[in-house]
Amino acid sequence: MTRILFTLPLVALVTLASLAACGGNPVEPAAAATPSATASAAPVAPSATVAPSATVAPVATTTAPPDGPVPGGPVPGGDRDAHGCIGSAGYTYSELRKECIRVFEKGVRLDPVPAVAGVVSAFVVFAGDDHAVAKNTTVEIFTPSDPASVILTRAKSGADYTKAGSPLTATFAKRWEIKKDGKTIYAESK
Repeated sequence: MTRILFTLPLVALVTLASLAACGGNPVEPAAAATPSATASAAPVAPSATVAPSATVAPVATTTAPPDGPVPGGPVPGGDRDAHGCIGSAGYTYSELRKECIRVFEKGVRLDPVPAVAGVVSAFVVFAGDDHAVAKNTTVEIFTPSDPASVILTRAKSGADYTKAGSPLTATFAKRWEIKKDGKTIYAESK
């Protein structure tokens, strides 16, 4: 049995899908639909002939799956590390603070010594927001050459922060410095 459909294009697609879904058996039309603002009231020419065994291809979607990439770019926040910190937003995990931080907001910036074009700064981060040496028995340092931060502990006297087995030390004497094997490699701007 062959049917000719006289419908608007969107309604034709729905009707074709209904015919395919019911095995080609006739389907009662829905209540009279009102034409949309862009549709004309003029008669519509026949748009399709459907055989009982016709199938309708699924309509493709343009949305990405919820966990997939956004068309044309990376997923915002898709670069979370093991602690849930979003690196592309400038966050890194602080072992000392036990939270995701932006080192440039929470720490003290130290520039390379001697100054080298294109070399990224290092940072000294504190357990709290008070940067006073007397109130911080430990500090965490982030250097661009080391993949992980290093937590240093202050000696009982003075302002030297060290860690057994690490070549890095942090010192405060009017300004912060990070030393490697006793040589200053980063210093806070004056």
